[in-house]
Amino acid sequence: MEGPRTPRREETASLARLVDAVFMEGQQGRMFQCFPAFFAEENRENHLVFAEGDEMLSHVGMLYRWACLAGCTVRVACVGAVGTHEAYRGRGMATALFQAACEKALADGVDFMMISGNRGLYQRVGAAEVGCDFKGVVDRQTAETFCASGIELTDFTEADIPSCAAAYDSRLAHFIRPREDWENLIQYGIVMCRSVCVQVVRRRGLFRGYFIAIKSDKEGVGRLIEFAGDDLDIARALAPLMASNGFDTMEFRLQTGDVLLKTLLEEAHVPLQPVATLGTLLLLNFGQLMARLSPFFEQRVGSKAAALFSPVECDGRFAFGGGTPEVDRATAARIIFGHPEQQDLPALPKGLLPAPTLWYGMNYV
Repeated sequence: MEGPRTPRREETASLARLVDAVFMEGQQGRMFQCFPAFFAEENRENHLVFAEGDEMLSHVGMLYRWACLAGCTVRVACVGAVGTHEAYRGRGMATALFQAACEKALADGVDFMMISGNRGLYQRVGAAEVGCDFKGVVDRQTAETFCASGIELTDFTEADIPSCAAAYDSRLAHFIRPREDWENLIQYGIVMCRSVCVQVVRRRGLFRGYFIAIKSDKEGVGRLIEFAGDDLDIARALAPLMASNGFDTMEFRLQTGDVLLKTLLEEAHVPLQPVATLGTLLLLNFGQLMARLSPFFEQRVGSKAAALFSPVECDGRFAFGGGTPEVDRATAARIIFGHPEQQDLPALPKGLLPAPTLWYGMNYV
């Protein structure tokens, strides 16, 4: 048995069989189709496996992306497809692979991991649910109250990539997407393992934003996976989007930066529930992340107050300076990125934290 190691090019078919068996039983080739960038040849070095001969037994994969949090650039490893063949479970393979992945990501300059799960394998090393998002459901009758003349929806095409990318890049927290992420959306039309509807919003012929939506498991229910653009025209386009796709209600999630849209929905008496961001987050390089977020801290509390902020890490314990107590890795992540149940550290400058969190959207793995 070999591992942890990178799968060889000639072992691609074996890797595909493993991940399909674990996550998409009976759907040959489906995982590679759902996550083309993740399983692309150029990303092979970020996959780790245990193997017996040329048969893959256990796997952990990562996809690196730069991201922007309130104007600050950070390096993120999106972790997914963590699984072991049924006959080989319980031998610690996934644990060893995940530890090797953490070490590789840290050596490669990653600030934190985003993990599409919350199993004990991740929690034991300090991964935590973080973020202060809001989720809600809007019905078509309420959505129609936002309607305005001149709104039209068209299917997303390659010609729309520059406008949609610019709209997405205006979000407070967003991935810095290579063009192939958008091209994969056109070619495969799959996000979060589901076929999606991608529509561009225009008003009187001018680009205003876009939607990515899927059908829920419930009849007549749509789920908004991603949107970006002018918040007012996004709200105005909700009813046409729902009508054209047969949705009676639409589930959605708002991020910290969706201030105007949140206000519009609250004024329409749409209930909004505070929730953590999907999955878990694992801090890898605390000091580097804090340094990269320094412009955000200055913007929040001013240069003088931010200069007094002195975060340090020592032996797996984290302190934020100013007489704050040491905390573990999971608590540190919740302090940095917030959580609906996380209390502020009283010694920190008021308003310093939390930082905005990323939402996967079409970058889900």
